[in-house]
Amino acid sequence: MKIDQIKLAIFDMDGTLCNTEDIHAKGWDDAFKHYGYDFGLDFVNSMRGKSIVDNNRVITERTGDPALTQKMREYREAYILEMIATNQVQLMPGVKEILETLKEHNIPIAIATTSYTERAEKITGQLDIQHYFSTKVYGDMITHQKPNPEIYLRVLEETGSTLDGVIAIEDSPTGVTAARSAGLKTYFINDWLTLDIEDSEVTSYKNMHQLLDELLS
Repeated sequence: MKIDQIKLAIFDMDGTLCNTEDIHAKGWDDAFKHYGYDFGLDFVNSMRGKSIVDNNRVITERTGDPALTQKMREYREAYILEMIATNQVQLMPGVKEILETLKEHNIPIAIATTSYTERAEKITGQLDIQHYFSTKVYGDMITHQKPNPEIYLRVLEETGSTLDGVIAIEDSPTGVTAARSAGLKTYFINDWLTLDIEDSEVTSYKNMHQLLDELLS
């Protein structure tokens, strides 16, 4: 899709706008090892983009102890907050450029993230990108997390948008499934994972620079 065809751009946050997916993964790995478990990076990476409920379930399947799973989550949360407090959260390459370009073309921008309001607002505020988003839907504002399409349908409802000219930008298969289930043209941005989904309405790129080049071509 070319930039003059876009009527609304919806961005995921973690791993798409900023490097928090890597921080989340490191936090989980540290938490597991702190409590005497080494599940390996394949397991940790399989949790990327998943909901709290889904990740709690797969961890508990391995530990057999829901209370321990909660302790692990709290340990990871403390790590994430420390990373935010020490300015370790950074924008992904090309994000500022694509947000600025969309703004210059008067295209509304929304954020649709399963992160809860307090954390999402803290991160976007620290990165100085809050002002780009005219619509914000966070994980604690919906009932069903990705891959359920509810979060995208909520954005469409709040903006009064039809599917025409609306794009979603995601970094995980879970997010792509949510966006496509809502009927959106979707861009998958990831430099380490290949998307195993055959769909003419999904286009994959390694980074935001490549996506911006397409939109402006």
